[in-house]
Amino acid sequence: MGANKYTSQVISFLLCLCLLGCEMVQEVDIPPHQPKLTLRAILDNSGQRPAGFYDEDKVYIGMSQGILESDNLQGVDNATVRLYNAAGQVVEEYAHKGVMIEGYRSLWGVYMPVSGFQPLAGETYTMRAEAPGFEPIEATTSVPALPVVTAVSFDEREAGDLGYGLEIEGTLRLTIQDKADEKNFYRVRVYALDSAYQATGSTAYSIDPDTDIELGNTEEVELNSLFSDEFYTSGIISFSSDIRVFSYGFEKGTGKEIPVKYLEVQVTQVTKEEYLFQKTLQAQNNTEGNPFAEYSNVYSNVKNGYGVLSGMSITRVVVELQE
Repeated sequence: MGANKYTSQVISFLLCLCLLGCEMVQEVDIPPHQPKLTLRAILDNSGQRPAGFYDEDKVYIGMSQGILESDNLQGVDNATVRLYNAAGQVVEEYAHKGVMIEGYRSLWGVYMPVSGFQPLAGETYTMRAEAPGFEPIEATTSVPALPVVTAVSFDEREAGDLGYGLEIEGTLRLTIQDKADEKNFYRVRVYALDSAYQATGSTAYSIDPDTDIELGNTEEVELNSLFSDEFYTSGIISFSSDIRVFSYGFEKGTGKEIPVKYLEVQVTQVTKEEYLFQKTLQAQNNTEGNPFAEYSNVYSNVKNGYGVLSGMSITRVVVELQE
């Protein structure tokens, strides 16, 4: 009798679990996704880039997709893209550069400026884009002033064992004159140049990022990473890092080795929009694949769409290496 009573209790308990499990399974109706235009652009007032490190003038126009879609994001090739100043005047138009080559889309969704307008520091600009079948989008940003770099030095030394004789090693130090009453955002990068001041394709990296300057417990200032001036209350930002960079590059077409003669130190100041976009994108990437991580939305300042329009300016200082 006792055994039967125990068996009945177990069966009742299992039935309760089954019923509870049925109650916990919920079907969620996901509404159909209405694609919206996306925008990615950076306005830069630094002028020509003789070393040819990148092309910040380009604008990317794409389309969004639903959360359950796994296809690669698609670019939009028939958009009208214009840049306006604060007075509402058109100062630049952009033309699509994508081409179809044997079924492969190259630069699809990439737009380049037509007239070569150079944005002015301190000015506000609005970019608008529209395409058939989509709601028009727009975003507004400004262009920061050029960073004021008051000192740069590179103390070269013999590369360590991990350099294998193929890298240049030393300590980079620089000082930025910051406006203490403003919130500013910076990034420091170092590129290798040959004797003709052309980029060799090599970018310096920190030997040990843990030796770079650390700001409180919230943000570490590292080479190649964006950082805020929040903890620099004196108006002086002192940056120091032990770095390495490849000691040669290769000539295009011939493959001939080209020795590195100079280092170009770039101090970039970006707008708050770019800083927030990069930081939230990094946070989302850090949680990717972790089902227990809290989801992080990527910052956007695009009205009626997604993406970011931001501004940047770059101060360049060239340092000659030891013979």
